[in-house]
Amino acid sequence: MKRISALKLEQWAEKLNARTDFPAVVLDLVRASATSLSSYRFPQGDKGQVRGFDGIVECEEGNAFVPDGLSIWEIGHDKDYEGKANYEYQKHTDGLTQEARGEMTLLLMKQGGCHG
Repeated sequence: MKRISALKLEQWAEKLNARTDFPAVVLDLVRASATSLSSYRFPQGDKGQVRGFDGIVECEEGNAFVPDGLSIWEIGHDKDYEGKANYEYQKHTDGLTQEARGEMTLLLMKQGGCHG
């Protein structure tokens, strides 16, 4: 198994293609860590730049990295990651009933890894 250092990951995160390739990395990690996936979708490349969620996962038996049930994934690239997270949370929860919100998990991720 090839090991990747934190420095290499940070250098990669600064490259232009990292923005469109990152969903594929997240999907690989989801698939490697959760064995009971019912369905998943992480648009990549040019498809990752369209409206909609950055990822959707349905997992029958979750773990520390992938929650049980339906999870919605959003990946942020902004320096103001707190503002981005608050915006995404508001955007995705405003149109949902409390019951619907109780049936899913919203995961907000910051691309760039180790610094913040």
